[in-house]
Amino acid sequence: MKILVVSVDYRPMFGGVATYTYNIAKSFHAQGSSIKVIAPNFKNSKEFDAKQKFETSRITNLPVIREISLFFHLLLNAGKYDIVYDCQWYPCGLLSYFVRLFTGQKYVIVTHGCEALDSETSFWKRMKKKFRWLRVAAYNNSILNIAVSHYTKGLLAGAGAKKEKLAVFNNGVDVNELKNAKINKNLKKQLGLEGKKIILSINRLEDYKGNDIVIKAMPEILKKVPNAVYLIGGSGYYKQVLEDLIKKYKLEDNVRLAGYIPEKDVPSYFSMCDVFAMISRINYKIPKVEGFGIVFLEAGYFRKPVIGGNSGGIPDAVLDNKTGLLVNPTAQKDVSSAVVRILKNKKLANKLGEAGHKLVVNELNWSNITKEILAALKQKIQ
Repeated sequence: MKILVVSVDYRPMFGGVATYTYNIAKSFHAQGSSIKVIAPNFKNSKEFDAKQKFETSRITNLPVIREISLFFHLLLNAGKYDIVYDCQWYPCGLLSYFVRLFTGQKYVIVTHGCEALDSETSFWKRMKKKFRWLRVAAYNNSILNIAVSHYTKGLLAGAGAKKEKLAVFNNGVDVNELKNAKINKNLKKQLGLEGKKIILSINRLEDYKGNDIVIKAMPEILKKVPNAVYLIGGSGYYKQVLEDLIKKYKLEDNVRLAGYIPEKDVPSYFSMCDVFAMISRINYKIPKVEGFGIVFLEAGYFRKPVIGGNSGGIPDAVLDNKTGLLVNPTAQKDVSSAVVRILKNKKLANKLGEAGHKLVVNELNWSNITKEILAALKQKIQ
């Protein structure tokens, strides 16, 4: 099958959609499909693309010009591919809709989470809300709309997408990549965390990610687990708020902001921690929501128990009381209780971690997921 993968978020840029796009393209290629990626030009794109086994065509990332360029790229490639695989509805899916009106080119739209929610926080978001009927038209003229979680599927149905065109295909991880990762076994010593129980979060520092609720829960956690340390990896605009909370609760010795962690080092942090936590909540104003949460699967591969906020698509990534624990993302007491429960019960922690590993190896990996997606696509284009 010939597939044109289109996204405005793609490696070497980091982020959930960029990671998704790269992994889906790489896995389609590994399954024997002929792949081409169209994505914006970012810093170090040339070096990144040279390492790939499939073709990548780069466009400018300047607003408006990017959309015009992408439209003509789609138009020129129409008819050359069995399917256009759009990794966002805007602008990719919307432009594919216009191209289909002229050429009949079939396309698929993938929706992750917050892009299915309306917002008025910027001019462009207000315009998208005003012309939401175009979003519905883009969805309903695709041959398939892929949601990465059951939560996202519900958003799409509520936005007007035809239910018969909706399908859930969860995110996954590259098992071989994690299996071959180099683990720094001395990391705990290098960070001065020997003898500590480590609660780990790795995420962009944003208000909806829930790092603040864990910090607020730390005084209660420390009463039960005095050697607990909360380690936060990532960068973002919410850093100052977190620093202020650490000072407010006098947690300088028990909460650390590790800053941006290079991708190659992330497996070592997962391997080192005792529990992974990302207590994301929904921010309807921006809007922001966790559409799935690939990091939970990555932690699970390393047999670590996980704690997630019971919001958005996280329940698809964290199977409650099986691979981890789901908590009310706004309830400080729920968070502290879940963390203490895992840190004080090694048998439970091992059970959850082992189940998380099996889930990734047997089900939620890109090899399995892309096989299922390709089977669905073949059925749709026949």
